[in-house]
Amino acid sequence: REVLNLARFISITKFRPLQWRNEHPYVLSDRVEDVTPPGTRLNIADRTVALYGYVRGTPLRLTNGRWRVHVPGVGDLTASSVDVLPDPCEAPNSGKSEKGRKIGERE
Repeated sequence: REVLNLARFISITKFRPLQWRNEHPYVLSDRVEDVTPPGTRLNIADRTVALYGYVRGTPLRLTNGRWRVHVPGVGDLTASSVDVLPDPCEAPNSGKSEKGRKIGERE
């Protein structure tokens, strides 16, 4: 009986879209590399890192010649440069088909 009530509750619940995520850019980081020059003392040096990942939400905005990036658990930071790399996991047939066929048509 409880499972039936839970299923009914989930089916009629209207989920609100996540407003902050849809209105702000954020980076889904795939990997982080420390590119600080070797030989700098760890406790007194500012670190330079490279983030690799995907931009989600809205496009990144340039503010005063710098890119503003939010890193969860760290805070808002400024990025000196942003490079666009080709997608390593591009979906097959991401472009339009060559013949322009529809689903029901045969080859």
